[in-house]
Amino acid sequence: MIMIVLYILLGLIALIVILLHISVTVDVCADSKEGINFAVKYLFFTLYPRKAKPNKKRKRKRKKKATTQKAEQTEIVPLNEAELQAELERLDREDADDFDELTLDEPEQTVDSIEPPAKKTSVKEDKKLAKELKKAEKAERKAAKKAEKQEKHKKDHEGDDEEEKKMGLIEKFNYYKPLLPMGWKYFRKLLKAIRLYDTQIHLITAKPDAYESAIFYGKLQIALNNALAAVCGIFTVRLKSVGIKCEFNDDKLDYHVSSKVKLRLSTVIAIAVCVLVRYLWFKHKKKKENKKNITVNNEPTEQKLSA
Repeated sequence: MIMIVLYILLGLIALIVILLHISVTVDVCADSKEGINFAVKYLFFTLYPRKAKPNKKRKRKRKKKATTQKAEQTEIVPLNEAELQAELERLDREDADDFDELTLDEPEQTVDSIEPPAKKTSVKEDKKLAKELKKAEKAERKAAKKAEKQEKHKKDHEGDDEEEKKMGLIEKFNYYKPLLPMGWKYFRKLLKAIRLYDTQIHLITAKPDAYESAIFYGKLQIALNNALAAVCGIFTVRLKSVGIKCEFNDDKLDYHVSSKVKLRLSTVIAIAVCVLVRYLWFKHKKKKENKKNITVNNEPTEQKLSA
């Protein structure tokens, strides 16, 4: 049973290692007409952009009708003149009865807002109010004095605070200065781990004058060669096709650049682990140095006390 568990764990570790060694690819394409487009892929999956899912039509269940409803046709029967007069008289009588039953509401008597009589304040209450007012005035004076003192303190120590901040920044820079070469080294390794495959660069230039187009073609050729040399020094580049086409009797500059950018997750994790280990080792050494300095500074005081 233990061996089976070990085999399963080893298989999972091997699968994780294989997945980490598979690189993430980014297909980049820049065109003067279509613009810049890119797609992120891992294995057989496209992480970006995601495909739009088609709108699925919801299936609606049809309810079966148990019985068919028949529209009832209402026939309008015309009335005679005598019947109409009788109906009108009956309606008038009903309205008259309703009118007799109604009674007019008496107007509501509006009561003017009567202010309550002012309460007579005693002498003790007046003294309490006076004391409270004095306390509030004293508190306001104290708050104003504190604010003035704080402003004076800020004005006097503005220069000192700036100098302390500068000294703190300088001390931090001097503390972490030995880590700068290590950081630059691993940053260059990370950039070199980025690989550009199937790189295509095609440029089309045109000027109305042949002399101007030839000069611009030469300048563009020099600039492209220098840019490729700089990029190849930073990244790992594999060129597929590079070319510049020169035309006449026109004024344009068209371009088409495409490449596959690849990066392995295992290299990123390895560089991050190396940086973390080196940083922890640096911190450990600094702590040891601080302890030694403290012991050296405390030795003469201990000798004096023993003497």
